[in-house]
Amino acid sequence: LTYNLTYKRRGFLRRRSRGLFPATCLQSILALSVLAITGIIACVVALNQKTILDFPVLVMLAVMLHNGAGFAIGFWGARVTGARMSTARTIAIEVGMQNSGLAVALAGTFFTPAAALAGALFSLWQNLMGMALARVWARDGGQERG
Repeated sequence: LTYNLTYKRRGFLRRRSRGLFPATCLQSILALSVLAITGIIACVVALNQKTILDFPVLVMLAVMLHNGAGFAIGFWGARVTGARMSTARTIAIEVGMQNSGLAVALAGTFFTPAAALAGALFSLWQNLMGMALARVWARDGGQERG
């Protein structure tokens, strides 16, 4: 039982690559993934900057509030039901980072391209907020509180 719990706590990549990559290499891979996501977001914003700047502020605010509510409800819903801190954080990320790609595809198919912009904006915002939240939580080392 102890081995099983310890094994589950390690990251997937770290478990699979034990002995293949030094710890510094794993840190480089993590940094590279953050840079890749940031680059993709930057391209999306650059290509759509005029449309984004013309987008109604109320819709942008609704997207931000919806995403923030997803993170908060996921986290606190898990904590209220007795989930450990690490589990609550995982659920918060899963709930907060929903499939906005599907929203863009459906809106673009069944409505006008402008209808798909809210989903595209949500995609941008969820990635930015998800990365920020993960960075904040990584700072405290995932320690259990309460």
